[in-house]
Amino acid sequence: NIRWVGNEEGLAPYPCWSRADSTTSSSGIIQIKGLNGNPEGGFWCPGEADFPLRRNNTFQGGWFWHEGEDDKLFSLDELMDKYRKSVGRNTNMLLGIVVDNRGLVPDADVERLKEFGKEINKIFGKPFAKTNGKGTELKLEWKSEKPVTYIVIQEDISGGENIRKYELLGKQDGRWLHLADGQSVGHKRIEPVDGNFEAIKLIVSENVGTVTIKKLAIFNN
Repeated sequence: NIRWVGNEEGLAPYPCWSRADSTTSSSGIIQIKGLNGNPEGGFWCPGEADFPLRRNNTFQGGWFWHEGEDDKLFSLDELMDKYRKSVGRNTNMLLGIVVDNRGLVPDADVERLKEFGKEINKIFGKPFAKTNGKGTELKLEWKSEKPVTYIVIQEDISGGENIRKYELLGKQDGRWLHLADGQSVGHKRIEPVDGNFEAIKLIVSENVGTVTIKKLAIFNN
């Protein structure tokens, strides 16, 4: 494993930086806590958040097919939670798929994977507002208040991870309200939001070098 996040639950720590002081040397059978990385680390090695599609009470058990265990598939809601807490925390999501005694992916697993893909596309496929640009402040606004469920921030990582702290604000009834704050953004940060707003503002309060936002996107699904 180049940089395992320390569990097989699809749960990345936060913050989770793409740089680290060392790579991970682990067989995957001992849980490791707090693999957050280091924004000043000497290795560029984005985290890997792995988990099997099927749960099992024994560690690693869901990676292998056993007859009569279709009921152990993670639900769609559970998969989406893992997606938000892996991809949405700047890590690569590695989803383990079993192969049955026919040499095929079981039908139940295929259907759940299709549902998972459709749900990701439904929620995050088409933002109702988006922008990009350089600098420490970006704003998106529209004509009237709309429900906002997620804000996705993507940094242009070709120049490194230069955002070190940020804040998200939402404009409601003419007033700017604090919605969230964080540290690492990297390839993708998904922030859940609950409310109706007429504008969203991203403020980078701490950075090194030039801040380039590849995408700031607003979703209401």
